[in-house]
Amino acid sequence: MMDNLMLFLIISVFAVFYWVYYTGSRKSPFTYQWEALPTWEQYLAAHPEAVDGDIIFCIHCGHHEQLDVGLLHQTDFRRQYICVRCKQALYREER
Repeated sequence: MMDNLMLFLIISVFAVFYWVYYTGSRKSPFTYQWEALPTWEQYLAAHPEAVDGDIIFCIHCGHHEQLDVGLLHQTDFRRQYICVRCKQALYREER
């Protein structure tokens, strides 16, 4: 009986460590999409025509308003800016 309990504990500890390692090393698909977006500096460097003073325009539709949203929730430190009109993600920022 004690051998079975010890074997169960060893397997359980291994399973917990494996699960923590496996889930900790995976990235969410949302993270990959966010990392694929250009940073604010990269966006402005790639599209200098999209800037007029302090106003930044969408390169897809030309609209000037953007939403500042968190990646997974509103208080997420990984921010993305989305055009209000065409709903395209424009650039990212990390706060």
